[in-house]
Amino acid sequence: MRPGHALDRLPPWGWALLALVATAASFRLGLGLEGGDGAVARGGAAATAGAEARGSLRGYRVRLEDGRLVSLAPEGEPAVVMVSSVSCAVCAEAMRDFGRQAGDRPLPRLRVVTLEGAALGAPMLARHGLAAWHAGPADGSGQTLLTFQFPGTPTFLLLDEAGAVRAALPGYPGRERFAPWFRVITGERSSL
Repeated sequence: MRPGHALDRLPPWGWALLALVATAASFRLGLGLEGGDGAVARGGAAATAGAEARGSLRGYRVRLEDGRLVSLAPEGEPAVVMVSSVSCAVCAEAMRDFGRQAGDRPLPRLRVVTLEGAALGAPMLARHGLAAWHAGPADGSGQTLLTFQFPGTPTFLLLDEAGAVRAALPGYPGRERFAPWFRVITGERSSL
């Protein structure tokens, strides 16, 4: 590097953020090259490793389409949170599968958080015939947190009745491998 370059003056937290962005970008590229199933298709154990370390999402606020701020975690019941993006082909594939499986039934425990906001996520859900709760980040910092906290989209989080993260699943492994999660979404089960 040449002397006086801007990167020479980067504080330690800046280097950490730069490394995080590079890691997230390379992971996202890897998901695209592998058809979206990434590490999930290679092993279920890796999909949930470290999930409890993320703690509770009870206090995490998201913005509904009408502008109201609400808690991401529902009160007193388990839920599956899907972190989604309107530009994510794998998210669309998952929603298409959910719509086909659900038919006309609502999906009471699915909570979709679209990184670009609830207003942009609503047409995606409607296109796939999903009757599901949806929201977007509360603000720009919430969008950044969701973008860098989880390895790409979609990422699924299983929340227990207290809003604690019990499992995390990056990517969508297909209908058969996702079946235990879908049973939680429909209310047939409370855990995996």
